[in-house]
Amino acid sequence: KMSVTFDSTGLLKSISNMDWNVTVNVKQSFYWYNASKGDLASGQASGAYIFRPNSSTPFPLFDGKSVQGKVVNGSEVIEFHQTFQPWLNQIVRLHKTKHHVDFEWVVGPIPFSDGLGREIITRFDTDIDSEDTFYTDANGRQMMKRIRDHREDYPYNNIEPVAGNYYPVNSRIFIKDSDKQFTIMTDRSEGGSSLQSGSVELMIHRRLLHDDSKGVGEPLNETGQFGDGLMAVGRHRVLITRAAEGAKVHRLSGEEIYMAPWVFFSTQTTDWTKKYNPMKSFIAKNLPENVHLLTMELWSETEILFRLEHMFAIDEDPVDSQNVTVSLKGLFPMLNITGIDELTLSANQELSSATRLQWHTKDGDTPTRFSPPPVTGPSYDVVLSAMQIRTFKATFART
Repeated sequence: KMSVTFDSTGLLKSISNMDWNVTVNVKQSFYWYNASKGDLASGQASGAYIFRPNSSTPFPLFDGKSVQGKVVNGSEVIEFHQTFQPWLNQIVRLHKTKHHVDFEWVVGPIPFSDGLGREIITRFDTDIDSEDTFYTDANGRQMMKRIRDHREDYPYNNIEPVAGNYYPVNSRIFIKDSDKQFTIMTDRSEGGSSLQSGSVELMIHRRLLHDDSKGVGEPLNETGQFGDGLMAVGRHRVLITRAAEGAKVHRLSGEEIYMAPWVFFSTQTTDWTKKYNPMKSFIAKNLPENVHLLTMELWSETEILFRLEHMFAIDEDPVDSQNVTVSLKGLFPMLNITGIDELTLSANQELSSATRLQWHTKDGDTPTRFSPPPVTGPSYDVVLSAMQIRTFKATFART
């Protein structure tokens, strides 16, 4: 279970994971960067392709006195509705049986009558001692270590202290110290950063009045259906964990969020449930929790193409980062697999016939050819290592 507290002004004060006895003191609020229109240092304006604020210090969208709010208590969730501005609202949603807290925000139309471009962020300031380090994902898979004002392979002189530390956040961003981890799962790709120890910020909306001269030919000032600007609606899911369990929780939570089932509705005839089994699953047994059936499609009348993915990276988790074996025998109850070929990831050639370029390296070492363990009958066991995706074309007979 989770617990959330707010201070006397209505701002977030702390989040606790009571099952793990972990509490993070955290303040969350909204701010805006004043978009640069070009200055003496550079004529580059902030625009559709360029993020360049004219100051490293954002302006608060909280008046410093009180956030208008109310509590809505339901049978499954508790919500705290906040109003920061007439055009900026948020619902903090606590599920009574879940291990996360949702922050659902509505931003816009952004005012611009004062002639200032605004780039809106949400920022969480925590007591986690993350120093200069934070982590963002690469397309929902590998987590990339980021160090503020630093690049791994060349000396870095950052002349844009805010924009120079922003990175793409496709699905998640987190900070941690030796004890605790604070993770934000996004519902879309956003820009984000940690500009000071214990802080995480994400950009959620923009309205700009100058073109950045990168090809669009107009400012990023969409007027919308009613001529007053666009509204942005989104959600951030916050996870509070011990540092050791952080990867396990955000990996499994990511599958729940981004691979959620699609629900369809239709009219029903009186004998529909007699003709069809509405509870039928295409797989006969649960996959290991660190394995994901990534894709599956009918390749021909007697062939299917599918990919299995190991969801964890090396050393992320003491158990789930280990190699895992999946037996295909009996996995698909309606199909009797009679043969299997492993293909390249793009499925355009057999893996055994694929040849890779051998690059010369500075130390003279040539990478050895990687050959995964073969998959053979009758059990058709597939071994997956950390972050590995394997692609197969299987022949089958219908059962």
